[in-house]
Formats: sequence, C-alpha cells, structure tokens
Amino acid sequence: MAAGELLRDRATLTARDQMQKGLRDLATAQELAPQPDLEDLTSAHDEAVAIYKRMNHPVEGDPGALAAASARLETIRQRQR
Repeated sequence: MAAGELLRDRATLTARDQMQKGLRDLATAQELAPQPDLEDLTSAHDEAVAIYKRMNHPVEGDPGALAAASARLETIRQRQR
C-alpha cells in the first residue's frame, strides 16, 4: 500500500525500496501459503513485479493497481487469522 502512495507522489526511489521489501515478503508468503490462496498470491506477485520493472516510468493506473493488489493480500491475511 505504501509503495502505491509513494509512486502516486512520484517518490520512485522510496517506492522502489518499499516494493523490494514487499516482494520479498510476498515470495515468502507464496512458499508458506495454503493451496487455496496460492493463485491470488501469485497474481498479486506478478502484478507487483510488472509494476516494479517499469517503476521509473509508471503508467497512469499503477498506483491503483498496487492498492488493489494490497487489498487482495490483506483479505487473504484476514482470512488466515
């Protein structure tokens, strides 16, 4: 979520740092996730990686796409509690 807000504010270096941390956490979550959640985690990971790769030249919808992926991840996290 923070990376999306930073990207919206054009703070790309800080957003990149947040994305790196989030992608590492997401990779760990994918390794530990139960099968029903794996598809959603993989989808969110793939979207985040695509945005990360073009972070220096973001497109209009990237901050919103990161926010949507973050919301999906939060839903998974709440379900697992």
